[in-house]
Amino acid sequence: MDNLEQKITKLEQRISLLEDCFLHFGDKAFEEINNLRYLRDDQKQILSLAIDLICETTKKEFDSNHALLDPNSTKVKADNS
Repeated sequence: MDNLEQKITKLEQRISLLEDCFLHFGDKAFEEINNLRYLRDDQKQILSLAIDLICETTKKEFDSNHALLDPNSTKVKADNS
């Protein structure tokens, strides 16, 4: 049970950090929306790719951490063996 508690604590810390980041960047994003119209097409592509990568990475990390907490998950069984 100790190992599970450590994983839960670590996950809670990561969620808190993500929440802080989203709050910070949410405020910044609102300020920067007007600047987007001045971006060149190549800059818009880079920004779009970066956002996609962040979303994909965050979803994979969330799915992975969620699987660790789900007792019915096959990943938990693999991690505990």
